[in-house]
Amino acid sequence: MKRGYVLKKKDLKNIKEFDYFQFNYKPEFRRYMSDHCFDGRLRATNTDSGIILIDSYWNYNGGVHFTIEDAFKKGALVFYCNLREVVRAANDCCLYYDDNDVFNLSSQHGCYVEYAIKKEATRSKDKILSSLYEEKRNLKRKIESLILSLELLAKYQERVENGRLDITI
Repeated sequence: MKRGYVLKKKDLKNIKEFDYFQFNYKPEFRRYMSDHCFDGRLRATNTDSGIILIDSYWNYNGGVHFTIEDAFKKGALVFYCNLREVVRAANDCCLYYDDNDVFNLSSQHGCYVEYAIKKEATRSKDKILSSLYEEKRNLKRKIESLILSLELLAKYQERVENGRLDITI
């Protein structure tokens, strides 16, 4: 399966351990659910009774989980990746690898940040150049902001030197 593929009923039999999905409740089931302790990212896990889909928020520790059929009935399963086809990566991997090679596996609404990249991924010249360009733009904005701050401080200094002490630093 490819990233972003929305599963159909016929695909359910092809789900294998370590498949990772984005899950969105259908409207008729959504009204009964709270997003507080639910990431909507389901990992296929083998159990004695077959594969179940476990939400990444709490993982095994009492969190939300579904049978494959129940998940399909209650929402849409969108394939994200298979965890055996990716390797953990540093949080800054987004600066070096194409977006299609990077997977955000963060849990608890991003509280625990974790990234992975495809095993065969290599650094992208275009992505690195884009990241450098963006960093240069950000630094230029900071410099412009600092220059404006210096000019404002100079005006305040001039006011104080002319006896106007009603300024806020």
